[in-house]
Amino acid sequence: ERFLSLDDGPWRFRWVENAHQRPVDFQAVDYDDSGWDTLSTPGLWELHGYGDPVYVNIGFAWRGHYTDNPPEVPVRGNHVGSYRKHVTLPAGWQGQQVIAHFGSVTSNIYLWVNGHWAGYAEDSKLAAEFDITPFVKPGKNLVAFQTFRWCDGSYCEDQDFWRFSGVARDSYLYCRDKEVHVDDIRITSDLTDNYKDGVLKIATKATGDAVVDYKLIDADGKVVATATGLDTEMRLADCERWTAETPYLYTLVAEVKAPATVKKIGRKKVKTDERRVEYIAQRVGFRKVEIVGDRFLVNGQPI
Repeated sequence: ERFLSLDDGPWRFRWVENAHQRPVDFQAVDYDDSGWDTLSTPGLWELHGYGDPVYVNIGFAWRGHYTDNPPEVPVRGNHVGSYRKHVTLPAGWQGQQVIAHFGSVTSNIYLWVNGHWAGYAEDSKLAAEFDITPFVKPGKNLVAFQTFRWCDGSYCEDQDFWRFSGVARDSYLYCRDKEVHVDDIRITSDLTDNYKDGVLKIATKATGDAVVDYKLIDADGKVVATATGLDTEMRLADCERWTAETPYLYTLVAEVKAPATVKKIGRKKVKTDERRVEYIAQRVGFRKVEIVGDRFLVNGQPI
């Protein structure tokens, strides 16, 4: 009930060949997109008939046509896709923090919600998230974004791969408690005692006075270790080790709670119960990678 896919049903979509041809007022709530095409996400333009896929081993996708001049990128031949979709927020989301998640948009994303500027991101293969709480309202909302075939970040992508544009991974909205939630969990795994025992070091960043309980669950669903705290550690004797041949994974679950509080109602003080605000799950494995002398070792074994 805290998740809303943006990939259910197609987006209104307009593609232009040159950047200067893109619509610059398409994010307006009253904009008429009835003449646009439709495109489902995830979906890469070039695989749906918009533009041409380009394979480059060394160099940039525009080589032979334009001069490299970072951070500037060409306007001509720089395809732009514009997207619009109306989504209805569940009634239970009112008063919550609402986040927009885009798993992979190439090469960048300019985002508007209900006509309001919500943010910018660029990195073709990393997720981008935006806090859109100030811009959403109960009921129907307009999500609109624009992405360019090339941006200044494209100068960092001089690798051997096919150059596609558009949305390559899942996009969705989710909500969480405004006052208490986890912002980041950093998990570092290791092996000790001659590569037999597993260690998980966990560093958590949170908003509000969050209480976080962690439990580690094996592949059979059994809880094998627990810990509490924002900065904490788990140890698991004789753990299953991850290798390429036996890629065993555990599931680490964070249970996030808002602490009990005391409120004054009239002349009385009322104590509220501790309340659960979110669960976060992450797959983890135990392995140790080392270079010892002239040998590359995984869990103490040369590969």
